[in-house]
Amino acid sequence: MRAVEANCETCMYVETYILSKDFYMNKLYDVKNCSYRLRIPVEDFVSALDQCFGERNLKRLAVQMRVEDAKALLCKLPLAEVAKLCGFSHRLSLIYHFWRESGKLPSVWKRDMCFSC
Repeated sequence: MRAVEANCETCMYVETYILSKDFYMNKLYDVKNCSYRLRIPVEDFVSALDQCFGERNLKRLAVQMRVEDAKALLCKLPLAEVAKLCGFSHRLSLIYHFWRESGKLPSVWKRDMCFSC
C-alpha cells in the first residue's frame, strides 16, 4: 500500500493542532479521534504526522510537548506545580518523562538554564 502524501495546508493544520494544548492536555492520543476532530481523513492525518514530526506515536508527541512546556515554567515555579500545569499526574511522572526526553533531570536542567548567568 502506497503512503499518502499530505499537502502543505494539511501539514500546517495538523502541526498547529499537535502543538496546541487542546491536543496534549486532553489526552486524546487516538489517530482516528484526532483526525475526526480535525475533520480530515485518517490517511492524511497520519501522512501529515510523518511529514511534520517524523513520528506517528501521538502519546510520545504529547509527552514531548508537555516537557517543552515544563522547561518554560521550571525557572518560575516549583516542580510539583509545573507537573500539574503541564498535565503530568505527579511530579515523579514529570521527572521521569523529562529525563527520557531531555537526558537531564529537571533540577539539573533548571540549574544549567535558569541560574547560568
